[in-house]
Amino acid sequence: MELELRRYLEVVCRRWKLVAGATLVSAATALVVSLLMPPVYRAHAGVVISRVRPQVVFEPTMVTLSDEKLGTLRVDTDARQNTLVALVTSPAVEAEVIQSLGDSVVPELGQPGALLTNGIAGRLAKGELIEISLRGSDPRSVTLIVNAWAEAYASYVNRLYCGTTEAPESVQSQADAARAKYEAAQNELVAFVGNNELTRLRSEIESKKDTLSYHYGIVNRTDKLVADCQGLLDQVVQAGSSEAGQVANGLSLLRLQAAIVGTGVGNPFDVQLTVDSGAGLLGDADDLRNDIQTMLRLLEAQRGESQGIIDDSSLVQDILELERDLEEEEARERELKRARSLAWDTYAALARKADEASVASQTLGSEVKFAVPAIQPRSPVGPRKVLNTVVAGALGLILGVLAAFGMEYFAESA
Repeated sequence: MELELRRYLEVVCRRWKLVAGATLVSAATALVVSLLMPPVYRAHAGVVISRVRPQVVFEPTMVTLSDEKLGTLRVDTDARQNTLVALVTSPAVEAEVIQSLGDSVVPELGQPGALLTNGIAGRLAKGELIEISLRGSDPRSVTLIVNAWAEAYASYVNRLYCGTTEAPESVQSQADAARAKYEAAQNELVAFVGNNELTRLRSEIESKKDTLSYHYGIVNRTDKLVADCQGLLDQVVQAGSSEAGQVANGLSLLRLQAAIVGTGVGNPFDVQLTVDSGAGLLGDADDLRNDIQTMLRLLEAQRGESQGIIDDSSLVQDILELERDLEEEEARERELKRARSLAWDTYAALARKADEASVASQTLGSEVKFAVPAIQPRSPVGPRKVLNTVVAGALGLILGVLAAFGMEYFAESA
């Protein structure tokens, strides 16, 4: 092994001029080229990922969701960050930069795609800081472009991620249409209230029900009075010709007549009572029986009349038909009120939504913030003369050694 290494060293020593020349030529060439190259300046700005979402809710507060509150909504932070870094080189951002800078940008960089092809780059630096950098020969232009790019990038991303889901004009047009529908429903209800049959139907139903109730009352009272008359008739028969009994029965008859007259049943009738010393104060038993039987006939006639009215189906049928018509009118009224209420609820909800959209459009959240502006570089980052010279010299040394070995090989072969 030592013999082989010594042999290699001897080859290098014999042809040291070739090795040294290749090294010096390569290093000198690299140095000259580095000296002739224009200086390269690098400017970089920082954009912070800071998610803030304003949530406008008019019942009744505005809630702002910070980064911590959004923690539960994150699905894939790494994917989100990678997407934001990729958007740094979006052509839409470049177009905004060119438009904002105008004549202040380097003329050859003012064409679409020129900035992207000239090295604008973005990377995730530390934590959630996105670094945007650019290299160029003019430190002032590089600084202007990087700051404009970072500002345009932040604006573009925030519009993309935090824009309102609905335009306020669209929601407002829906609210206006809902209000027109509500006003139409209200006018229809007002017209119905001013011209309907509800009051008439209710009055007629009440009147007919009162009539029916009145005749039911007549039947009930006449049944009771008939029973009382039958009882009085029995008392007259049992009392015989007793003067005291006749007087008592007569008084009872008078009270019964007064009760009949007071009920309003039938027409008042007169009971002719004969007064003589032989028959007693109020007449004899035959007269009382005749009067009682007359009252019974009147009561039964009145009861029959009322019962006939009750049994007549026309009155009940009229009530049922009126109630049917009343139900139809009330159903129509309920439907109009329901339509009016539904239209109002829809309009109120859309009006609140329009207000929310209007406020939300003026209080956009942010996904990123332009946090670290670029400072104009004082010293260039390239070309690196010493490094280029050293690397070129090393490459020349390697090439010189290889060339020496090659020449030695061909010399021995010859």
